Amino acid sequence: MDEETRYMRVIGVFVRELRQRAGPTQTKLADRMGSTKPTFSRWERGLSCPTLWEMRTFAQAIGVAFSRICEETETVAASTNVRTHSTSSTGPGHL
Repeated sequence: MDEETRYMRVIGVFVRELRQRAGPTQTKLADRMGSTKPTFSRWERGLSCPTLWEMRTFAQAIGVAFSRICEETETVAASTNVRTHSTSSTGPGHL
């Protein structure tokens, strides 16, 4: 598995855990964010990665400070040996 795929899976697990802690279903949270359930499902399964703007909106929707999500993302990525900096527009640079 390449690093970008590993990163998207790590972020997916992280997004799912945060959503589940906050309580709403994918559908309810997607509605709050102006997104869709399939988009959320792709994030949580590690098939795509949310943009920074989407993560900011996600943080607001679950009532968590965006800075906390950024810090936790770094911690999660570091614990799995995934780099969080890249010039790729679809991978780690996106979050």
